[in-house]
Amino acid sequence: MVFTKESIRRAGRTFLQAFFGYIVMSAESIDFSAPRETLYTVFVGMGVSALAAGLAAVMNMEGFDHD
Repeated sequence: MVFTKESIRRAGRTFLQAFFGYIVMSAESIDFSAPRETLYTVFVGMGVSALAAGLAAVMNMEGFDHD
Protein backbone atom coordinates (compact mmCIF):
# COMPACT_ATOMS: atom_id res chain seq x y z
CA MET A 1 0.00 0.00 0.00
CA VAL A 2 1.37 3.37 -1.04
CA PHE A 3 0.35 6.93 -0.33
CA THR A 4 0.04 8.98 -3.49
CA LYS A 5 -0.44 12.69 -4.01
CA GLU A 6 -4.07 11.97 -4.83
CA SER A 7 -4.68 10.15 -1.54
CA ILE A 8 -3.05 13.00 0.41
CA ARG A 9 -5.14 15.56 -1.49
CA ARG A 10 -8.33 13.63 -0.76
CA ALA A 11 -7.44 13.31 2.92
CA GLY A 12 -6.84 17.08 3.10
CA ARG A 13 -10.16 17.81 1.45
CA THR A 14 -11.92 15.41 3.81
CA PHE A 15 -10.29 17.16 6.78
CA LEU A 16 -11.48 20.57 5.59
CA GLN A 17 -14.99 19.35 4.82
CA ALA A 18 -15.37 17.64 8.18
CA PHE A 19 -13.87 20.58 10.09
CA PHE A 20 -16.05 23.21 8.44
CA GLY A 21 -19.11 20.98 8.72
CA TYR A 22 -18.48 20.55 12.44
CA ILE A 23 -17.94 24.29 12.96
CA VAL A 24 -21.06 25.21 10.99
CA MET A 25 -23.22 22.74 12.89
CA SER A 26 -21.88 23.83 16.28
CA ALA A 27 -21.72 27.58 15.49
CA GLU A 28 -24.97 28.26 17.29
CA SER A 29 -23.69 26.72 20.52
CA ILE A 30 -20.31 28.50 20.50
CA ASP A 31 -20.14 31.04 23.33
CA PHE A 32 -17.46 33.63 22.53
CA SER A 33 -17.68 35.07 26.03
CA ALA A 34 -16.14 31.82 27.31
CA PRO A 35 -12.83 31.46 25.41
CA ARG A 36 -11.92 28.14 27.04
CA GLU A 37 -15.13 26.47 25.88
CA THR A 38 -14.76 27.97 22.40
CA LEU A 39 -11.20 26.64 22.14
CA TYR A 40 -12.40 23.24 23.33
CA THR A 41 -15.06 23.22 20.62
CA VAL A 42 -12.50 24.07 17.94
CA PHE A 43 -10.07 21.39 19.14
CA VAL A 44 -12.78 18.74 19.26
CA GLY A 45 -13.71 19.68 15.70
CA MET A 46 -10.09 19.39 14.62
CA GLY A 47 -9.81 15.97 16.27
CA VAL A 48 -12.94 14.66 14.60
CA SER A 49 -11.74 16.06 11.27
CA ALA A 50 -8.30 14.49 11.68
CA LEU A 51 -9.91 11.13 12.35
CA ALA A 52 -12.06 11.46 9.22
CA ALA A 53 -9.02 12.50 7.17
CA GLY A 54 -7.00 9.56 8.46
CA LEU A 55 -9.75 7.14 7.51
CA ALA A 56 -10.00 8.77 4.08
CA ALA A 57 -6.23 8.46 3.61
CA VAL A 58 -6.29 4.75 4.44
CA MET A 59 -9.27 4.14 2.16
CA ASN A 60 -7.56 5.96 -0.73
CA MET A 61 -4.21 4.17 -0.52
CA GLU A 62 -3.06 2.37 -3.60
CA GLY A 63 -3.57 -1.36 -3.20
CA PHE A 64 -6.26 -1.12 -0.53
CA ASP A 65 -8.78 -3.89 -1.06
CA HIS A 66 -12.29 -2.34 -0.92
CA ASP A 67 -14.10 -5.70 -0.80
